[in-house]
Formats: sequence, C-alpha cells, structure tokens
Amino acid sequence: MKTKIVLFFLLLFAGLSAQQYKNYDWGKPEVYKPDAKDRDFTQITFLDKTIREFIVTDKTAYNFDIYHTKIYINSDEAIERN
Repeated sequence: MKTKIVLFFLLLFAGLSAQQYKNYDWGKPEVYKPDAKDRDFTQITFLDKTIREFIVTDKTAYNFDIYHTKIYINSDEAIERN
C-alpha cells in the first residue's frame, strides 16, 4: 500500500516545475516623436518593465534583475539625471 501511495505522488508531481523559462522579446527599435503637448516635458518614460528571477542552490542564492526601460529625453537636465 505504501508503494502505491509513493508511486501516486511521484507521478502526480513529476510534471510540475518551479520555474518556466521564456525568451524575453525586447521588441524592435522604434523612433519616438513627441506630439506638441509632449514637448514641454523634460523626459517621457513610455516603457518600464522589471523582471526578477531568484535561483536557490544548495549553498547560495542568486537574484537576477532585468530592467527594460524606454525613455525619451528632451532636455540637458534629463540627460544629466539619466
């Protein structure tokens, strides 16, 4: 009976995975042209995406951060900030 229960749980959890790896699509480069109403802003952020991945091994843990940000910079002050 014990072997049947163990076999059942092994088959049940065999297909589960803690992480699913997917290729990230960075998109195609694009040229942003501001409208007349947007020309007064010093900078415009039109994409701000963060991906965090944690990997734990026997003795260490790793944290990977991916930042994908697209910013239109429209002044010298914004250039200095970024």
